[in-house]
Amino acid sequence: MSRQHRMVSFLRLLPLAGTMATFCFLSVVSSSALSAPDARAAMLADVLDFTEGLIKTEYPTATHTEISIQQPDQRMVIENCDRESMVQHAGAGLARRILVKISCAQPSALYIPVDISIYANAVTTAAAVPRNVRIRDDQLQLGEVEVLTNGRAFFTQFAEVAGMQARRAIRQGTVLTPGMLTAPNLVNRGDQVMIVADGQGLSVQMPGEALESGTRGQQIRVKNLSSKRIVKARITSEGQVAVRY
Repeated sequence: MSRQHRMVSFLRLLPLAGTMATFCFLSVVSSSALSAPDARAAMLADVLDFTEGLIKTEYPTATHTEISIQQPDQRMVIENCDRESMVQHAGAGLARRILVKISCAQPSALYIPVDISIYANAVTTAAAVPRNVRIRDDQLQLGEVEVLTNGRAFFTQFAEVAGMQARRAIRQGTVLTPGMLTAPNLVNRGDQVMIVADGQGLSVQMPGEALESGTRGQQIRVKNLSSKRIVKARITSEGQVAVRY
């Protein structure tokens, strides 16, 4: 397929499926060497290529992307646009709509609106999860979400979610976000725990009673059942705390 035919085909793709375009790679050609329609096609192809580069940089794990480029007025004369001058205008980070600025001989600058949808795999619920219940692997599945609508506040790995506790009842098929989950208590007040004391190359274990509840890494008060002393200990796992001496 000739370069010219590929450019014309690209323009025909834009109105289809709600002006949805898939990524394509086209060689850069100086618009001064092309007819007006081909120069316009080359410029729009460069905008598409530029947008794809932004997406790959910011969302390298995207499963697929939809891009819709709004064409300039057909009556506008566009000459000698400089691909290297392309920048995202007035904004840091991608959004559902961005403006791509490109410098040209005529007009001096073009601002091309580009609509973007980015999809990635996210952890969702395969079954309903009751409130205050720890989430299991078999209650999870991966589903595609639109990233720019949901933001970055979702999980991509089961290991990030399994074992966490639901703050509220969660329906099947829900995209899980950090605000829905909380770390479960590994120790509850009144639990019998094992106190592990480490120091000076020695490790000693003794029974204790938790005087407070807490999650992994939290420091709580624990009563040593052997000495009856109350010590501060850090929760390391379910039913186990650690102190240093």
